[in-house]
Amino acid sequence: MPAHYRQQVAYQWYHNGSKVGRPIASTIEGGRSTGFRTATYKTNPSPGVWRADLYTDSSQLIGRVEFVIDP
Repeated sequence: MPAHYRQQVAYQWYHNGSKVGRPIASTIEGGRSTGFRTATYKTNPSPGVWRADLYTDSSQLIGRVEFVIDP
């Protein structure tokens, strides 16, 4: 990717299959030979199944992570 590349992205969090809050906007810029890196987090998550989806500004899903918090 060119060093001047810039793309708006948004994270959407889910807890036990239900949306949590509004999408969280972020921007990726530049680029590395291995691709891009960005991050999101939740503080003090409740037990259950969590998922974070990453979308482009045109709503294309480009990443997903799912994990379980045990009680």
